[in-house]
Formats: sequence, C-alpha cells, structure tokens
Amino acid sequence: MATLSEQGESTQVSVSFKAPDGKSNLKFLDKLCCGGIIERFTKAKLDEEHASRLAQEMHFWANHENGLNKLLIVWDCLYWARRQHIKIVDVEGAVDSIFTAYLLEITPIDPVLGQLKFNEIAAEQILPVTISVPSLLELNLLQTYINNRYAEAWRPFVKIGSSHTDF
Repeated sequence: MATLSEQGESTQVSVSFKAPDGKSNLKFLDKLCCGGIIERFTKAKLDEEHASRLAQEMHFWANHENGLNKLLIVWDCLYWARRQHIKIVDVEGAVDSIFTAYLLEITPIDPVLGQLKFNEIAAEQILPVTISVPSLLELNLLQTYINNRYAEAWRPFVKIGSSHTDF
C-alpha cells in the first residue's frame, strides 16, 4: 500500500480548516451534524443517549480548536473524494470512538451503539487517520487536492493509501 505520511512524525501541527460562508468552524460542524442526524437516524431524532453524547462532543470541540480543525480536514478530504466519485475503501484511526465523525460519515461505526467511550485524547490528536482508496490514480487525485488545499500541514495526521498492489 502506498502511503503519504511517515509514522513517528510530530503530532503538534498547526493546520486550519476554513468553514464556508464565513461561519465559525463550530457552527459549520453543528450544521454538518444536523445533516448527519437526518441521514443516519429515522425521523431525524436522537434518543437521549445519542443527544447526550453529541452535546458532550460539541462541548469538547468548542474548547479544542486544533482537534476540530483536524476533524473538519478529514471530513473535507472524504467529502471532496466522494464528490469526485473516488471510492473510499476504508477509514481507520481514532475516529471510530467519535460520534460526530459518525454523523459526518467519516466512520460507519456508531460509537454509542458500539458502547465506545469518547476518548478526548484521541479526539484532540485524531492521529493518524488512514484513508484507503482503490487505485493509485485516485490516491494521486486525493493527494493533489489535499496538498493544494492544506500544503504539507496535513501529513502528520492523515495517511492515504491505495489497495492497488501492482506497482
């Protein structure tokens, strides 16, 4: 598998996501989560356990801008790839315990149903998230997008790989 990030790089990276329409990143995350609730829950309603978890995570993101930036960058990479019809084979990493990542379709795992506790350290770091795509061409397209949008700042916390093995 081809990867774009070396393990062991520094995790203290200053990288910024810029929400559209002049919104704050937190308001943008709230909007994305509302859309995720509509997509993932029947009747677009959360039960008490899910609502409590969402409130806990939103409070966390409000106080951890660096982690919020990283979460939104991972979302942006996946959102862009899906709009380009790039098949995402897998996303692995600390995001599996993050309910907001489930609502943003970063992970297919509902951590509340899976009884995965919210890990604030993992959420702040979100390190590393590995995004797998099926071909080297798609890997190169995604790498180019991320490099153009975020320069080198994304490398320590996002790895992109191709499941294509015929090098």
